[in-house]
Amino acid sequence: PDDLDGALLLLASDGSKFINGAVIAVDGGHLVSSL
Repeated sequence: PDDLDGALLLLASDGSKFINGAVIAVDGGHLVSSL
């Protein structure tokens, strides 16, 4: 649940007004560690 804080704050801010159709992986780094 702590991983969601940053993503939710970004998406709720004005900085996200140009983000659309994006897939944002919030998985605690598991995606990167599997590479």
